[in-house]
Amino acid sequence: MPQSSVAETITQGPPRRLLDGKKRVLTSAMLVALGLWIRLGVSDAPAFKELKDSGNVAKTPLHDALTKFPRLLLVTSGLHLAQNSVFYLITVYTLSYLADNRDDSTAGVTAVMIASAIGLFTEPLWGGALTKSLVSA
Repeated sequence: MPQSSVAETITQGPPRRLLDGKKRVLTSAMLVALGLWIRLGVSDAPAFKELKDSGNVAKTPLHDALTKFPRLLLVTSGLHLAQNSVFYLITVYTLSYLADNRDDSTAGVTAVMIASAIGLFTEPLWGGALTKSLVSA
């Protein structure tokens, strides 16, 4: 079946036995420790520190956001859902097309991996550029 060749290409990776038992727990613990180390090394923004010192911080911020800004939350969630849906739809279509019609399932997966690697570095750069433009405005 052509679809199974795409799925097999995408899911190929280290055999399950390499990630069994103690290695999974150890890997998970190391990732939790890394995340905690990063979080403790990042200080709060000066504006938030001032707000916190003044005692003007919401007691239930999630409840406040859900009750005061429901439309904004729904629009933001819908935009995020639409963006991801289109990306995955195009990716799956392209990979399936390459596997079914061109008999080349590895080129598409390689292209997706390269694009993801580029995005890993460029997204923070664009975020920084946006932050600088908003601060200077």
